[in-house]
Amino acid sequence: MKHFSEETIVDFIMGNLNDEQVEKMNQHLNQCSACQQIYDYWEQSLSMKQNEAPRPAIQAKLLQTIDEKAMNSKYRKWKTPKFITAIAATLILMSIGLYQIVQDGPNNQSTTQYITAQHDSIPEHEFLENPDTNRLDILPVTTNSNVKSDVWLNEVTNEMMLFVDGLVPLEQQDYQLWLVHSNNNWNGDILQLRNGKARVYYKMGDITELKLVKVSVEPLGGSLTPTGPETFYIDLNN
Repeated sequence: MKHFSEETIVDFIMGNLNDEQVEKMNQHLNQCSACQQIYDYWEQSLSMKQNEAPRPAIQAKLLQTIDEKAMNSKYRKWKTPKFITAIAATLILMSIGLYQIVQDGPNNQSTTQYITAQHDSIPEHEFLENPDTNRLDILPVTTNSNVKSDVWLNEVTNEMMLFVDGLVPLEQQDYQLWLVHSNNNWNGDILQLRNGKARVYYKMGDITELKLVKVSVEPLGGSLTPTGPETFYIDLNN
């Protein structure tokens, strides 16, 4: 499943998309928990009515983000609606005192374009039979000896598959997968268990940038950042 960018989700909240885009976004949000989390986060943040100014470090980071976007070739046409919306949303967040833009610690949610799928949506046969696909000889670090996992990687097509077995189903919580990149940015997806098993497909621009895969226990619906205990992790650099 291909995710919408954070800027597009903000545009959707602010009413800047056309009717066709709105329909596609509504359909996608009904199916994608990751984008729904981002939508909920921004919808709540933009509706906040706090007057307290953000901390200086956060304000500086927000201004730096605007500068970086302006210098990026993607945003050189600075009068485009998307860029104006991004600046407007950022300034709104600065004015209402939003404290969660910069997380404490090294992990920040990635804006890298990526595709993810689970179970029947995975192009498993084509991926595993590709001669460039290799199984990584890496053991997961886990506190539960019943949890087993396999990682298959294709550095030519920039794809990865993760197989996990032995997870105990949870009634009041979710298992959430975190994919950490070499720049310490990350993407998170809720695992869809079938009899304690999960199969996840991940594709990004440069799969060699992926350095760590881990699963944590999170509240129902997942979290924007890892908050619960880790079930296991796999260090892809080993």
